[in-house]
Amino acid sequence: MKWTQAALLLPLTLAACKKSLPLSPEPPTWLDSEVDALAHRSAPEAERDGELLRGSSPREGQGERFSVVLDEGRCYYLAGVGDDQIAALTLYLWDPDGSRAETVRGKSGKTVLSHCPEATGMHDIEVKPTRGNGHFALGIFSIAAPTPDPEPVAPPEPEGPDLRSLVEKEAGSSAPGAERVGDFFTDRSDKRDWFAALEVGYCYWWIGAGEPGAIDELTLYLWDPDGRRVTQSKSQSHMVTIGHCPQKGGMHKFQAAIGSGDGKYLVGLYKRRR
Repeated sequence: MKWTQAALLLPLTLAACKKSLPLSPEPPTWLDSEVDALAHRSAPEAERDGELLRGSSPREGQGERFSVVLDEGRCYYLAGVGDDQIAALTLYLWDPDGSRAETVRGKSGKTVLSHCPEATGMHDIEVKPTRGNGHFALGIFSIAAPTPDPEPVAPPEPEGPDLRSLVEKEAGSSAPGAERVGDFFTDRSDKRDWFAALEVGYCYWWIGAGEPGAIDELTLYLWDPDGRRVTQSKSQSHMVTIGHCPQKGGMHKFQAAIGSGDGKYLVGLYKRRR
């Protein structure tokens, strides 16, 4: 990742009632290792891009902005850690067009924001202590964005039900205004896992359709980046839908499973801004 550190102090008008504590001459030595540890817990496979960005806030609610270049085709994890005087740290991200891309209002002095840019360009990041004031450090970590598995070249299948049309029709009813993410996921094994990078600020729908008359029961499952089951839906028919609005971005696993029957099934992933 190519990026430039242009730390710009963001002047803010603060209410007189907000308290501030005097800053220590130097930030604590443990900040760097805490940033790396926080990022590793959120995304063990991610690697740090460049040096840590450091700043300080003389008053509660006063933050600093940094400008960095984020690349399309990468997913980023911004890990911010404040010193013992910062009780809550909020991270903001703006895209190259100046639109707010992500906001994570931390409930402690350690906060992670994740984002997969849709275009390469200069992004602005703001680190703001929203409870307390003090020194902070921010690390930018990234991994390659997932790419859909190429569909194997196979002989043309005999004409059958148009599963794509079934999924698109259901999407128009269950998720009006949502746009499909990538191509459809398809298989005919008893169960199949796929992965998708989800972003905070969007709601997502997975809509599955099996061959009518061949599949009588279809189930969809979803797990978050920490491996916890988020939701599932078991349908007593060839159609099934689940939805989720992630509070934490990153790689999510979803699974389609045939409960009864045998045949081809297809899953479409759709998203819409919250």
